[in-house]
Amino acid sequence: MSKFLETEFVSTKEVLKFPDHYVALAVMVDDADVQANEDGKKIVPKGTIVGGKSSPVLANLNEPVVEKHADPAVKAGLTTGEDNDVDLNNEIVWEAVTAGHIGNLITVTLVDPDKASESLSITVTGFDIVVSLATGADKAITSTPATIVSAVNADTSAKLLVLAAGTGTDPVEAVSKTYLSGGADPQTTGAEGVLLNDVDVTHGPKEGAMLVHGFVAVDKLPYSTGNAAVAAAAGLVLPMIKFIK
Repeated sequence: MSKFLETEFVSTKEVLKFPDHYVALAVMVDDADVQANEDGKKIVPKGTIVGGKSSPVLANLNEPVVEKHADPAVKAGLTTGEDNDVDLNNEIVWEAVTAGHIGNLITVTLVDPDKASESLSITVTGFDIVVSLATGADKAITSTPATIVSAVNADTSAKLLVLAAGTGTDPVEAVSKTYLSGGADPQTTGAEGVLLNDVDVTHGPKEGAMLVHGFVAVDKLPYSTGNAAVAAAAGLVLPMIKFIK
């Protein structure tokens, strides 16, 4: 039978947004994969997102807890052209402005107008970005990554969807409609709570406390990958915990 504890730890003040309103569960913090710091100590810091090592600790209080990695949202991207460092550099890197799966809906098309002396133009319809390339008097494409990047990043509609990068000076080639890819929403697998206090596992598993209900200060989380991103991921699977800036 699960036993919930309403308790106070002196080291929780920095993590809890409202220290007097929370519910925590006594847990055993495992030492698996915890790296020693410069002092030789293995510390699992307060604010770490944790869950049962092999099965849910909320269903089995004897299950030790470990960090459950929170993956921030990923921005979709696309690379057109190439940079072979020898005789060609017409590469453009397109990155969705907004992280998540929605970026995978964005498309890029580079159109050869097949006409003489055309100017570069950009048309955005929904998630579709169409760049009509500039040409010379001989109908040859003259648009380079540098000129396209400048135009796209200045376009009122296109810049809301993507950020383009590329400094190449060689003319680009036409590209058929292509979707950005790789965009992913934040994910946290197996998370059950937030560690309330620093736990020293230098000499093996040690008792700690796991927050299961309360308010956590986002800026006090210990993640170098970005506390806000981790909080967004964890918030999806920890509805009883509110992450507040």
